[in-house]
Amino acid sequence: MHERIGVIDIGSNTIHSDVFEIRRDGTLWKRYSAGTVNRLGIHLGKTKVIPPRALADAVRIICRLYTQARKAGATRVGIFATSILREASNAATLCRAVKKRCGCPVDILSARREASLLSRIAQQYPFLQKKPVLFIDLGGGSAEYSVRSCGRIEYEKSFAYGLSKTIGMMPYRNRYGSDAARWYTAFFTAKIKPCIKTLSRLPLARVVGTSSVVKTIGMVCYPRVRSLHGLSGKNISVAHLRRLCRTLQEGRPVPRLDPVRREIVYSGVLYFLTLLARLKKRHLYSYPLSIREGYVMKYITRQSA
Repeated sequence: MHERIGVIDIGSNTIHSDVFEIRRDGTLWKRYSAGTVNRLGIHLGKTKVIPPRALADAVRIICRLYTQARKAGATRVGIFATSILREASNAATLCRAVKKRCGCPVDILSARREASLLSRIAQQYPFLQKKPVLFIDLGGGSAEYSVRSCGRIEYEKSFAYGLSKTIGMMPYRNRYGSDAARWYTAFFTAKIKPCIKTLSRLPLARVVGTSSVVKTIGMVCYPRVRSLHGLSGKNISVAHLRRLCRTLQEGRPVPRLDPVRREIVYSGVLYFLTLLARLKKRHLYSYPLSIREGYVMKYITRQSA
């Protein structure tokens, strides 16, 4: 029987859990997946403190996902956190509570390590390594960029902004109005400006989105696709994004979109419309990847060393 490894990812918007089966050739097969939207990022504010109730809820969710991963056959479960615990002043309190209840430490990834894990997931798709491909993991608290070409890392960067943070800063009461859309576009334009000059010099073959918001957008744009694996390589065009943007602005229902994620998806659509326009690209490609795969790939590398 192949070894199964569980991974729990504590994000600014959602806590995810996956169980991967490691095949003999080193590739991964996702056997179990779960997640809970917790919106931890909106609680930080200026104090950078996670409120006690939100912290207790997060610990309860993490321990429940840990138990479920074990039941799904995981012989090991790794728990890691990204920008939410890098920035929270009481992160140690959450880590101690999780360690006490689950017996498992929480690995708080640095921005550099988070970006490097994004680079590792390209190993799962060798055909994407022949020409420069930009991988983007747009989370609730940060955004990671990685460009790989012929097995080499051409560019790697983590930016300390994300969708949950951006939503918390947006000043307009009408979250989907024209003023809000202009604000988001101006904000994202300013944030991506430092990397556009570098990226524009590279002959990018594709822009690949790996975060959960991209997967959600893909499932909405391709209603006939029934699983995340069915999204592999799907082309989300600028036309797709604009159409979804208009639907959200008009307040119309969107099939397959959880209302809890509506605002996150709206800001994500505006982010990718802004980025693709600056890069002069017409398509965003979706692959069922995340830094959780990168975390397991790192584990495999350590075990084989």
